[in-house]
Amino acid sequence: MDVAVRIDGVDELVQRFGNLRMQTILRPPMNRGLLEIQAALQEYPEARPTSSYVRTGRLGKAWTHRVYTEPGAIYGVVGNNVEYAPFVQNYQFQSRVHKRRWLTDKAAVEQFRSGIVADFQRTIQRALEE
Repeated sequence: MDVAVRIDGVDELVQRFGNLRMQTILRPPMNRGLLEIQAALQEYPEARPTSSYVRTGRLGKAWTHRVYTEPGAIYGVVGNNVEYAPFVQNYQFQSRVHKRRWLTDKAAVEQFRSGIVADFQRTIQRALEE
């Protein structure tokens, strides 16, 4: 799943400080936001009382995040390389048995989007006031 969030003020940061400094300024809120989403996706719902499935924790432990930069932009990616992860937590491919029990990638982003955007806005405002 790809979700793009445009943050107001980034162009002004680039004009004022340059690309490299903009990326340095925005890396901390990007990491905080990615960690918030990752932590939410790592949580397991309560096991069904009738389930005989043994949880290994493999799915939760496999969630990672990474920040990428390119001129004029900074990107964050949260991902999981466990082969069955899409059937458990991807909003497009989630199996019916997991619906309404397991948090999806899209739901995690939506859950934290406003707080993440606000964190970026505060960080940008502080930088521009320097």
